[in-house]
Amino acid sequence: PNGAVVTIGGSQAAAPISYSIDYLGEVNVLVKVKRGASNIFSYEGLQFRLTDACDGSIEKTARISAFFTATCSPIKLVLPEGGWVNSQAENNILPVQFNGYTIANTTSVTLEYQRTGASNWVTGFTRTATELNNSVNGTLVNWNIAALNDGGYNLRISLNCASGVVNSERASGIIDRSSPILLGKPEPTDDEFLRGDAISVQYNEALDCGGVTPSDVQVRRMSNNQLIEVNVGCFQNKIAIVPLTDISLFVGDSIRVSLNNISDLYGNGKTTTDSWRFIVGNTIPATGPRALIVG
Repeated sequence: PNGAVVTIGGSQAAAPISYSIDYLGEVNVLVKVKRGASNIFSYEGLQFRLTDACDGSIEKTARISAFFTATCSPIKLVLPEGGWVNSQAENNILPVQFNGYTIANTTSVTLEYQRTGASNWVTGFTRTATELNNSVNGTLVNWNIAALNDGGYNLRISLNCASGVVNSERASGIIDRSSPILLGKPEPTDDEFLRGDAISVQYNEALDCGGVTPSDVQVRRMSNNQLIEVNVGCFQNKIAIVPLTDISLFVGDSIRVSLNNISDLYGNGKTTTDSWRFIVGNTIPATGPRALIVG
């Protein structure tokens, strides 16, 4: 990209290069990057992929960056740091801070973003040299990301000067503003509870299990509107509910389960209640002349 001249083990990286590696062995490979364009001083995030020559089941991807001395000012992306998350709580604002620049050697600074897995970079915002703060703390921009879809993103700062372009290291993160959604049908899936059946529900993403408590769950016997006390378990994307009363005795009765205040790992909470009903089936062994005896 941008005219980078890359050699791997002395060979031009224009086609796959083969290496023989003994079982449990290792091979050191020297990768060199040279500038191929007079106005480019940074080659950030060059990606290399290693795979086996058999069925491709062994695969490893690595990235390197090459930064060359430039007459342009250097630039550093301070915020967000790698592993950043933007959720509902941030109200579509992602603070971006950058510093290390010298205004006299800067024409403009641009934030660029890239969807995870994509190859192209897109402009997020641009600030001219006159819009930059002349401070060691740099410049802070509250970037509105309402137009971006949820998902993984890479961010970098690109500094433009009269002689070329310098890029910062990337910071990868996630935009997740979506609340958990029910996955499939809650248990019991046949809408009939028999002794030994599970009462549980799954969501489409991992939950904040530490925030799920019995107070967030209501199990109600509909015939008398009585609430039934429960214990609650949560693991990854699943919530399991265990009544402290033997509800199998309520044959023919309808039970309603309601869940409130369910959030994902990033704090995106549901504002609506998830609820479902089921009927308690007959699990009491039959007696009398028509009962079946196995023995």
